[in-house]
Formats: sequence, C-alpha cells, structure tokens
Amino acid sequence: MSIDRTAVAAGVRAALPVLLGIVPFGVITGVAMVASGIAPLAAMVMSVIVFAGASMMACAQLLSQGTPALARLAGRSPQHVNALLRTHYGQTATDVLNQARLDYAAVQLQMSTAKIMDICLECGFQNLGHFYRIFRGQFGVTPRAYRLRSQTAVR
Repeated sequence: MSIDRTAVAAGVRAALPVLLGIVPFGVITGVAMVASGIAPLAAMVMSVIVFAGASMMACAQLLSQGTPALARLAGRSPQHVNALLRTHYGQTATDVLNQARLDYAAVQLQMSTAKIMDICLECGFQNLGHFYRIFRGQFGVTPRAYRLRSQTAVR
C-alpha cells in the first residue's frame, strides 16, 4: 500500500488549527505547573492525563454523532469515506464506527460506575437492545457480564 502524499498533506492542513490551539495551551499549563513547584516530570505526566481525558471527551462526542461526523472529520462525503473503508479495510463507516463505539464502551464498563444505559447513549447507540446484541456479538458476553467479569479480575 503506497502513501498518498496529497491525502497526508490535506490531513496535516486539517489538523493544523487544532494543533495551534493545543500547543500553546500545553506550554502555558506546563510552565504554570513548574512555576507552582510541581516537578517537570510530574507536570508532563499530568498534562498527558489531561490531554488524554480531553481526547476521550472528543472521541465520545464523535462516536455519538455517527458516520456523518466521521465524514466531516475526513473532509469527504459519507459515500467517499465508505468506499475508501471498503477498499482498504473491507468494512463500512458504520462497521468501523460501531467497533470504536464498542471498544469505548468496553473501557467505560471496566473503568467507570456509570449506568449501562448511560454508556450506551454516550457511545451513540439509541437503542439498548441493539447495543446489547452487538456488544455480545463482539465480546461474547452482555455489557453487564463484561463489567462483572472485569470487576472480578481487578479484585
């Protein structure tokens, strides 16, 4: 598979506004932490945690908005995104998005005490029964059983 340099350049151009907002914020936050007496290494670790949390929030928002948001993010039509995904990965945008939703839901089930219905809705599933069916299809157990198994493994 060859790299499409035009597509990479377009992706960099699309991400540039986000980076221009993130980098100064990261520098300001890091300087403020070090100035307040926090060790530089601890400041870096804290920044990673904060940005990871912000990334998770952005991810959750994208997941809840569905395939049209994925197409907007890619700067392509939904049909173009579907065609590219089918060609390169053998999956539709809905398949890819549902996989990401299920992976996010699995993490939330392991790491949070949120109600399963709330996790279902946060991930962009509008129907709890549908969420249970595709979750069981992916992980072999219901979301509740997955959470209980994860909690048992931690103890």
